[in-house]
Amino acid sequence: MMCILENPTRLANLLASIKVLGTNRPLSPIEVTREIQSMLTELDGDQNELARRLSISPEFIREFRRLLNLSEKLQDAVTWGESDSSAGLLGFSVAAKISRLKKEDQETLVSTMLNMSCSVTKEELKDLLSLQRQNPEKPMQDCLSEVLNVTRTVTVRHFMFVSSLNQSLADELDNSGSQHSQNDIAFNALNQIFPPGVLKDARALNGYIRLLMNDGGSEFITKYSQQHGILRQNAINHMLESTGLGNGKR
Repeated sequence: MMCILENPTRLANLLASIKVLGTNRPLSPIEVTREIQSMLTELDGDQNELARRLSISPEFIREFRRLLNLSEKLQDAVTWGESDSSAGLLGFSVAAKISRLKKEDQETLVSTMLNMSCSVTKEELKDLLSLQRQNPEKPMQDCLSEVLNVTRTVTVRHFMFVSSLNQSLADELDNSGSQHSQNDIAFNALNQIFPPGVLKDARALNGYIRLLMNDGGSEFITKYSQQHGILRQNAINHMLESTGLGNGKR
């Protein structure tokens, strides 16, 4: 792949993802992080030059690069804006904070958050991280029990990928019946395209779809987007539409 400094399209997508407000950006937070890391390598590790070229502060760059410490199972669940446990979204600022934990603790914390009936508040998360930081030997399960009154924790077993859905896809799934029916339709459609055994689960809710995959899933999504000349975040919509979902062909 051409170096980012010599590729106007890559550079434009990067700048359009960090120089704007809102959630509608070409790249996801983890994609921005990877592009920043690539650019830093091309600049021989000169972080001041990187900050100058991107016109963002060194601290903001460090915030992005913290995502590299996030568990690989969680990286593709990070989104712009706020976390949303019902959709499986992990907000950028929350992910950056969680990335300071050990990876196993990250996976336990996020999986527990996503399986709770109500969203974890910023204050609760702050208290939880503070408790764990002050007591590094304290198991995450005990921290969760003390702060969130959680008696049973679970740990992420599969790689997560969260994507927004085009309006036509979201509408068709919403009109398909129960939540179980929506999930089955999405899973069966995507399972036609993913390599056998890679896709483990698909849940569509609130205009988003959350996939659980084995460790080949993320690589497949990347290859699919490259083969079809689309942004990685548009890959799932493209897959679903190619099966006739959302365009009146089903």
